[in-house]
Amino acid sequence: MNGTSRLYHRKCYGYDHDKEGYLVINEKKATVVRQIFDWVLEGNSIVDLRKQLEQHKIASLRGKAKWSKRALKTMLNNEKYIGHAHLFKDNDNDDDGSYLSRDKHPAIISENTFEMVQEEKQRRSNLVRFDGGKKKRKNHKYSSTK
Repeated sequence: MNGTSRLYHRKCYGYDHDKEGYLVINEKKATVVRQIFDWVLEGNSIVDLRKQLEQHKIASLRGKAKWSKRALKTMLNNEKYIGHAHLFKDNDNDDDGSYLSRDKHPAIISENTFEMVQEEKQRRSNLVRFDGGKKKRKNHKYSSTK
C-alpha cells in the first residue's frame, strides 16, 4: 500500500522502463494502444481488433504477429493505461481486497476513454448479473457486423 511494490511498474504494451525501472510511455506503441481503444468505441469486436492489428502488421508485446484475445481483453481492462495500478484485483468480486494506486505513472489514454470502453464492453456482454451475484447469459452475442 505504500507504493514500493515492483508490481506497480510491471511493463505492459505501450510502456518501457526508464533507468530507475519506472514506467515511461513508448510513444510508438502508445499510439497503438490509443487506436485499439478507439476501435472498440467505433464498434469493433475483439476478433475485429485482431484482424486490424494483423492488417497493420503490428506485433504483440511478445513480438508475435498475432495477438491473443486474452491479451486484448487484458489491455482493455487494465487501469495502467490511465496511470493507475490496481493490485490484487479479482474481476468476479467487487469486495476483493484489491488496492488501487492512482497516478503512479503517465497515462496513455484518458479516464473518460477508459470508462467509455468499460461501458461499451458491459453493453456488449452477453452475461447479465442479478442481485445476489447470480449470473445468466443472454440469448445472443454481440456482433460488430451491421
